[in-house]
Amino acid sequence: MKTNRDGVVLVFFAILFFFGGVQLADCSSSHEYKLTPADNWIVHADGSIITWDAERLQKVVPFKIIFPKYLPKELNGYPPELTKMTGANSVTELIIVYQSSIGSGEVWIEENDSVTEWAPNKLAKYTYLDIAGVKVLEQQDYDYVQQSGQQVKVSKLEYTWNRDKLSFSVIVTEYDQAEARKIVESMIK
Repeated sequence: MKTNRDGVVLVFFAILFFFGGVQLADCSSSHEYKLTPADNWIVHADGSIITWDAERLQKVVPFKIIFPKYLPKELNGYPPELTKMTGANSVTELIIVYQSSIGSGEVWIEENDSVTEWAPNKLAKYTYLDIAGVKVLEQQDYDYVQQSGQQVKVSKLEYTWNRDKLSFSVIVTEYDQAEARKIVESMIK
């Protein structure tokens, strides 16, 4: 097996990431963050947090995090990646990403504490649904993902709604409409 100096350096940094907290600085910008892999908690200099610890994150989010009660079985293989950010006007935004354990399907959920006026993308096929008295905008479109080194066109369904002074957006790729609707319904009901 051949190796080079860059490979050795890369392995060295990988070992540092996995075995202890490391303070990193991106030389091209002012993005710094503290990585503490022992407890799955990454805090960026701007205050955003990336974690897989939902219980701990709930303690720093000013609203109840809504998780889907239903997910297709291949999305239950890994814990979701959770990202908390504070945007303009102190709006807290939470992103929850579930990735398939067997393919490239995923569910991308955004929740924030600011009511948004959702408008349909006129290029997408869309309809409005009533789920337990909540008006939900459903849009059917497509996206591209990288598979085996090639860009592949995949189905994409996006659902947006407001409830209890919160805004929600759920993007589901590579699942049919019935499965996508079950995910959204499980968040609302």
